[in-house]
Amino acid sequence: RRLDVLGALTLAGGIGTLTAALVEGRQGWGRGIVLVLFAVAVVLLAAYTATALRGREPMVDLRLLRRPVFALSMLGSLITGVAVIGVGSYLATLFQGVLGLSPVKSAGLLAFWSGSSVLASVLVPRLAPRVRAQRQIALALVVIAAGFGGLYGMDPGTPWQRLIPGLVVAGAGMGILNAATARLAVESVPTDRAAMGAGAANTARYTGASLGGALVVVVVDSASGDTPVAALAAGGDRVILLGVALSLLGALAALVVRDARR
Repeated sequence: RRLDVLGALTLAGGIGTLTAALVEGRQGWGRGIVLVLFAVAVVLLAAYTATALRGREPMVDLRLLRRPVFALSMLGSLITGVAVIGVGSYLATLFQGVLGLSPVKSAGLLAFWSGSSVLASVLVPRLAPRVRAQRQIALALVVIAAGFGGLYGMDPGTPWQRLIPGLVVAGAGMGILNAATARLAVESVPTDRAAMGAGAANTARYTGASLGGALVVVVVDSASGDTPVAALAAGGDRVILLGVALSLLGALAALVVRDARR
């Protein structure tokens, strides 16, 4: 296959410009630079869509999104980036700024998340013969929402031990979700497009992570409090609720999508 240079440039440029618009928007959404960045992002992403639909060898064939199950795998990957990676990446900041933990202790606390994620991803293949990938995605997102719920309400008086169950549960959900979305992205496309399906899932995941990281900062900055710590804690709660909401919406989508292959 030929390298889709134009597609790569327009997609990367569009996502990068959109991320920059979200970051700049923290200083005021009506500023000229923000509006210009959003406009450029729209133009570049529209250009990518046009090249992907008309090109003979597009980087990602957008016509595959007509397959509901493939579209679900992309949605699951995108939510993984925005709600899971985006929110999870900010937890260390909350642990240090709200709970007063050192960087080393914050990293140690996050090890409960990463450890359960790795363990779950290793065990998920045993579920494959019994549970369809769609149901695994729905289950994973509900588990993640429950784990995020256990992190809600952090304040300077919260003992770090109280957060361990939520981190373990959310991490396990992430492990299941990563494995299920990758499997579904490959299974839901023709055999000769398997590599494209896997690549599209990874692209959606890290696109979501890029946008999610910027979005999380915007949400946190929108909160207020009597002190900087109180404001950060309030922003953290908003971010956690955002993660819960996106996860539950994704789980609902996974349950209602019909598999045309069955």
